[in-house]
Amino acid sequence: LSAGGISGELAMLGVSPTRSATIKADQICSMWEITQEKALVILDRFPDSQKHFAEVVVQHLERTAPARVSSLPLFRAFDAKFRVLLGLYCERRAFFPNQVIAREGQFGHSLHIVNIGVATLKKKGVVIKTYSCGSHFGSTVMLGMHKAYLGTLVVVQTCHILSIPRNSFLQALDTYPSLAACTELKRTEMIATEELRHAIQRISARKLIWKRYQHLINAGGSNGEPVAATASNVEEQATGLETLLPVLQGWYAWAIDRRKRREKSEREKAQYQRMMSHWMSTHMVL
Repeated sequence: LSAGGISGELAMLGVSPTRSATIKADQICSMWEITQEKALVILDRFPDSQKHFAEVVVQHLERTAPARVSSLPLFRAFDAKFRVLLGLYCERRAFFPNQVIAREGQFGHSLHIVNIGVATLKKKGVVIKTYSCGSHFGSTVMLGMHKAYLGTLVVVQTCHILSIPRNSFLQALDTYPSLAACTELKRTEMIATEELRHAIQRISARKLIWKRYQHLINAGGSNGEPVAATASNVEEQATGLETLLPVLQGWYAWAIDRRKRREKSEREKAQYQRMMSHWMSTHMVL
């Protein structure tokens, strides 16, 4: 490095968590350091700069795309040449924190693969699942089984995304036919998507219950005044629902058992009183 040289741009942009090289000064140097925290805040304020640095990320990670697609378990049953071709056809893009990769209900045609970074799947604002390196989203959309994405994929940590459009998939399939592998892929991905859909319904229902529960608590604060609750508090409490449910179920079972015991005790007491009344009436007659 000489005057004007730079190093560590991927770390600054949130792509690389660790340094990939060691820099040692040969003579006295004056260096400027831009931290990731400050850089991302600045980029958030200047969308045009985001486009420039997104291209920088894509250029640096260009060589990693074919290897990621080839090693993806999703296409394991396909021919190696088919996977290499997909790796060449795929679209490379970079996204920064809070940017949307795919939007809920949006019509699409691409499979999205997280090459580097972290993203979360949200449904109506509720966090459903986290996607990290090697994860994929929208397979059934690429396969033509669904037209729209079932959730919104939002970036948490700067992401390098590989997108495979349906026409690229069909072109690769036409070049290297794999009918059996494609049929099996459709079957397994439909099952996985339905499981995800059911998980979304369960989690959304739990979060809704917690919000209503929180509202009732807030309405009955000290001195009858509502207690302020932030979205983060509700989120934190919602994550404990799975722990709370067994407790509630145990309490319910205990309450049922106590009721049965109480009813049995009351029946025995009533029977004893009848017996005593009968005994008293018999002896009084005598």
